[in-house]
Amino acid sequence: MRLLNIREIARQAGLSIATISRVINHPETVAPETRERVLGILESCNYSPKLAAKPPRKKTGAVVLIVPVLPRYYGILAGIRQVLQANGYQLTICETSGFRGGENGSIRAVAASRPDGVILVRGSEAPPELGPLRQAGIPVVLIGKCADAESENNCSINFQDAAAKLTAHLIDMKYTRIALVQTEADYPEKPQITAGFLQALAAGGLDAGGCPILETEDSVRGGYIVLKEMLAEGEALPQAFFAADDGIAVGIMKAAQEEKLAVPRQLAVAGFTDSEMATVVCPALTTVEHPYERLGTVAARRLIDLIENSELYDIETQEIVLKSKLKIRKSCGNKKNIYEQFE
Repeated sequence: MRLLNIREIARQAGLSIATISRVINHPETVAPETRERVLGILESCNYSPKLAAKPPRKKTGAVVLIVPVLPRYYGILAGIRQVLQANGYQLTICETSGFRGGENGSIRAVAASRPDGVILVRGSEAPPELGPLRQAGIPVVLIGKCADAESENNCSINFQDAAAKLTAHLIDMKYTRIALVQTEADYPEKPQITAGFLQALAAGGLDAGGCPILETEDSVRGGYIVLKEMLAEGEALPQAFFAADDGIAVGIMKAAQEEKLAVPRQLAVAGFTDSEMATVVCPALTTVEHPYERLGTVAARRLIDLIENSELYDIETQEIVLKSKLKIRKSCGNKKNIYEQFE
């Protein structure tokens, strides 16, 4: 009889891996009914944590980072490199955007190369096909929101919370007509930003119908075009723009300057990516700082734990969620000295 691993036991029981792990290691923490049901399944499958454990693989010292497009994730890369270098691991980068077969094709190719571990930056909301990595016994840590977080080791930033906080700040500044300007391209954070925006509107009692969600190219030019086209078509302007990228926000500010619209007296503008340009434009741009380097650090540390203690891969998963920092400046009407809001 083939020995089942803990993931298969969890699937058969209809429970999370974490619950199965608690039954095995800390049964006193599990409800008696659930505990007895799981123990029955374990017994029927002749499951033994020691027997189910995979034999140790020969270490290569190699870790692969699978990422959609590298320039967007330099902060994450910096955090990963710092941890891996300190622990004697070599990093190889695989960009899925230029790889035949995309993300899942990259996973299959990386699994065949048999590195010690993999960090996968999510490129879409669709769940990645991790089967080849699991079959090869290669630990993997996901970066980005994961729908099945209890079954995977997952590190992410709460972009929905960050978007809600920025929108709530605009509402606190007495703006009631707020436009969200998203990028045309699809990326994992996009639905989270929209959800946070709508969440804050509802909490603030604002009518979402009066707060449009627009899309444009991810650039200064994209923001410039948004405002110029609204004015050319005679559309009523919002009181405030929430741009999903600082470049878009700067483009809106440039167009406003040309049209003699004073920021923030006549039009408030906020960004979301805390770029270097946020502090050099005038007025300085309210935006959000995301802990990308910290995200890379915690993901790499978790991966090393899994590599160096192979039993953890089958008996324990972790979900680590980091929060962003709202950086309130002058572009939305703040009258105080520049400060940062920590939450």
